[in-house]
Amino acid sequence: LKSILEQMDGVGKIQVMIRAKASKEYVVEKDLTTNTSTVNETDAQGGTRQSNEASKSESSLYTKDGSGNDVPWVIKEMEPEIEGVLVAAEGGDNENVANEITQAVQVLFNIPVHKIKVVKMKGE
Repeated sequence: LKSILEQMDGVGKIQVMIRAKASKEYVVEKDLTTNTSTVNETDAQGGTRQSNEASKSESSLYTKDGSGNDVPWVIKEMEPEIEGVLVAAEGGDNENVANEITQAVQVLFNIPVHKIKVVKMKGE
């Protein structure tokens, strides 16, 4: 993000801080087994009774890594949700530059504008 924003006209040098909600999440493949059974009974007096039974079990599927160890079979990696982005830029006091930075961050991270703040970087 820093590299690409510094290439934008009028931005100058920048520092970026990104706050994430949590760490990366891995979704593992599950083996899901469901059993159902229905029993219909009739007694000697002509009465009937129906019994239903259901059971469900779930277990993670494993695969072997390069060393032959069992590891969970990951089907998806979910990146952490971005909580906010702060950009300190040399050109941050220019309204047009600040708007361009804000729009770029919004497009890249798909976060609302109120979670993005652009400020002027302190001179050295």
